[in-house]
Amino acid sequence: MNGHLFRIGEVAKVFHIPVKTLRFYSEMGLLPPAYVDESSGYRYYSVEQFVRIDLVRNS
Repeated sequence: MNGHLFRIGEVAKVFHIPVKTLRFYSEMGLLPPAYVDESSGYRYYSVEQFVRIDLVRNS
């Protein structure tokens, strides 16, 4: 994994989808976060995952 990580809220804004939708994708195993901060529980996504988010969202 290279590059910047984006918080789940930032990704939701970019794709105009609710945070709840990204959590659902994660729970279903379709789109697990690139990294989860153990202390805060924050979910982070990489730029490389943006293509997959778009594919899942438009399926």
